[in-house]
Amino acid sequence: MPSPMDIEKATESTFAKAVTRFVMPLLVTVIGSMLTWMVNDMRSNQSRQQDEMQGLANQVQRVDAKVELMNSKVDNGLIWRITELERRLLNVESAARTR
Repeated sequence: MPSPMDIEKATESTFAKAVTRFVMPLLVTVIGSMLTWMVNDMRSNQSRQQDEMQGLANQVQRVDAKVELMNSKVDNGLIWRITELERRLLNVESAARTR
């Protein structure tokens, strides 16, 4: 076990003073800068992802509107076709009665 004299010498040494005065503040500054950079990077990525999600939501809405339009066109086409078939059937039935 180190004696109290050794610990006192170690804390008063020039190297220990240099570490506590220069290296530790520099290390804290570097770590703080890295953390700030990482947080800013995460925020910019989140913002970019939100923009992409909004773009995808807009595309989905446009596709949904196009599908609704196509459905209504198909419905109208089917109604017209059924009406035409009914009209032809009535013409055939009335022609069969008059013979």
